Amino acid sequence: MICFLNINRCYHLSRICLQCHYDTLGISKNATHAEVKSAYYKLSMRHHPDRQDGNREKFEKITDAYKVLGDVQSRKLYDRGAFQGSLNKQKEAPRNYYSQTAAHTRRPDIPSGRNPIYDFDMWSRLHYGATMERRREAKARYDYMKDARSHDVHNKQKDNMVMFMILTTAFITCVTLLFGPGSDDFDKPPPVQRPTNQS
Repeated sequence: MICFLNINRCYHLSRICLQCHYDTLGISKNATHAEVKSAYYKLSMRHHPDRQDGNREKFEKITDAYKVLGDVQSRKLYDRGAFQGSLNKQKEAPRNYYSQTAAHTRRPDIPSGRNPIYDFDMWSRLHYGATMERRREAKARYDYMKDARSHDVHNKQKDNMVMFMILTTAFITCVTLLFGPGSDDFDKPPPVQRPTNQS
């Protein structure tokens, strides 16, 4: 019988709190999350302790109600009457989130220049490695294209020089054959030989 009374008491207390939180925010039990949030913002602005007509106790009740009803899982538990979070208030010690950083979130040790041995090349590679690699690849492509162009130009000049030599040789040969000494001899009859006197 005592166990039954304890269960009824807890259920009864959570039912009272259920009515309290909804009544504190001035909303119905079927209110949406947006309505809960809107009611909290309006009431917290009105009763904030920093205002002249603010009320600290009411503000704390409003904040507790929003902590329960603003979270979906807490609200489901609260609606079922199983939520116990707001019945016993215990102040939690403030947590220092930055005191213990997880090892996997820490950055690797990068030389900062404050230690006596400082490798600027390593620092440059760590910070600008990708950029330096892209530049190196772009320069290699540029040099390759420049070499290919200069090779093409050199081959063209060589071909032009060979062609010029062939044409010059052909021209000189033609001129020599047409206008050189002995070119008239083809039109003249061969000279007559005189007999020599023999005595």
